[in-house]
Amino acid sequence: MAQELIEALKNKERQEQLSTVKMANRLGITPSYLYMIYKGQRQPGLKLLGAIITVFPDLVSTVSLFLRTLVSNTQDVSSDSQCQPPT
Repeated sequence: MAQELIEALKNKERQEQLSTVKMANRLGITPSYLYMIYKGQRQPGLKLLGAIITVFPDLVSTVSLFLRTLVSNTQDVSSDSQCQPPT
């Protein structure tokens, strides 16, 4: 789900010749949080998604796709639980 967003951020690092530490600083987060996102241990929060759009406006469509996927998956889980007969 977040893989496209992660790859887009890593591509930006390469394009702009940033270290992960400098990328984290530009986004207003700690390097350890960014490392955890890159490893799939954390999901980016709304504040970070807003920072990504502010710092890299060309990633709006990637962030939008991430949010749509996230919302869609959340709705799928909600509807699945509603379809289950009570136990």
